Amino acid sequence: MSERDDHKSEMTLVVFMNTLVFMNKFSLLKSELAEMVTKYNDLSDYRDRLQVLVSEVDDCRNRNEQSLLQIQALQEEPHRSTKRTYELQHQLDLSKVDETIKLCD
Repeated sequence: MSERDDHKSEMTLVVFMNTLVFMNKFSLLKSELAEMVTKYNDLSDYRDRLQVLVSEVDDCRNRNEQSLLQIQALQEEPHRSTKRTYELQHQLDLSKVDETIKLCD
């Protein structure tokens, strides 16, 4: 009977030790999971902040492109005005020549 009791005690001890190991591993896994959840939340917040920055940079880039197009249009304006002035002057000169010819006839 003593051998049977020893075996039963030994089995109880093994079960108890395995339970402790399991509980310890379970506790460690729970802690790791909690850390991972925290890291996930931190990374999600960081991603959201980066997304806001990317949107702001895109807005700035779009405004910059619009400004550059306006600058380009304004820089072309004097050239167009000068060209139009020459065209009008040429028409005026031709008109004067026509009037002179009519007067001479």
